[in-house]
Amino acid sequence: MKKINKKKIALLFAGGSTVNKKKDINNWVLENKEISLIAEILPVFISSKYGGTDMLREINKVIDKNYDQVNGFVLLVDTDLIKKIGLSLTNSLKTISKPVVITSLNIENSKDDNVKVERNFHSGFELKSNLINSVKLSTMKVPAVLILFGDRILKPSKAIMKKSKDFNIFDSIDKKYSGVIDYKLILNEKFETRKEVPTIKFTLRYTPRAERYLRWKTHNTKISKADLLRDLIDNEIKSNEKYQKHLRRQRRGEK
Repeated sequence: MKKINKKKIALLFAGGSTVNKKKDINNWVLENKEISLIAEILPVFISSKYGGTDMLREINKVIDKNYDQVNGFVLLVDTDLIKKIGLSLTNSLKTISKPVVITSLNIENSKDDNVKVERNFHSGFELKSNLINSVKLSTMKVPAVLILFGDRILKPSKAIMKKSKDFNIFDSIDKKYSGVIDYKLILNEKFETRKEVPTIKFTLRYTPRAERYLRWKTHNTKISKADLLRDLIDNEIKSNEKYQKHLRRQRRGEK
């Protein structure tokens, strides 16, 4: 039988589940072992001692540390923090090439006034479908930060929390959703990795030998000399581990 290589997903516990301590993770994973059929799970605990900007910094730190080892990320947080954290990550991960899916498994954690009225209806119910669908979404080629809750997938910038007797506690401000769950996960939106647009212009002087090489390299291609030089620099940026470490420290707010 042909071996199927499962994708690897980092599952971040930052609230929104029954995991309150790092030692709770093993039992939790055993109780939710069906997600291991979808992907290999790398569980990461983020302590409740982190709050506000400290929590966001820690989440970014975990994403940076595991970025090259996994195919995507699922972030569990308390319901009332989903949009706030989503907006922050959208800003800090502008050029991300992997999915970061934010969800919660317990509406009871919410302190938002809009859902207090309906809390008894959902009380203590762990929304396992949120977990399963989030893991599925995080294995797909979706370079974006997204909220998945109930049967809706949407960008944090469009999310509005509302009173609800079903599990769709987030509406889209324009009623358009990035995707829906209707027996299967359906994406309505095409996602592409955001690329930086060249905006800085400067004059570069190089030797005749260098010019001959550039002319030879770009001959009979659709690549311009400027594009070739940009690609060479971009490849150097990606492969320079020392510079990448500098960028990761910068994103974490370190010097």
